[in-house]
Amino acid sequence: MKGGTDDQIATQSLFWKELLPSQKLRADNIHEFADQVADIGPVTHVRLNIFPDGGISRLRLFGTKA
Repeated sequence: MKGGTDDQIATQSLFWKELLPSQKLRADNIHEFADQVADIGPVTHVRLNIFPDGGISRLRLFGTKA
């Protein structure tokens, strides 16, 4: 992916490959999805969609430099 402004990146993100399919979450629980992550190659940006719009305390992503 080429660099760009925040608006350009937001528009391009509509066509990114899905790294993790939609998940049902529960309040006040730690969720780990290491086994469900798709092998799509190197990743430079991540978009997190929350439906319905609710709170999330943190998103942690772990990886290595490509």
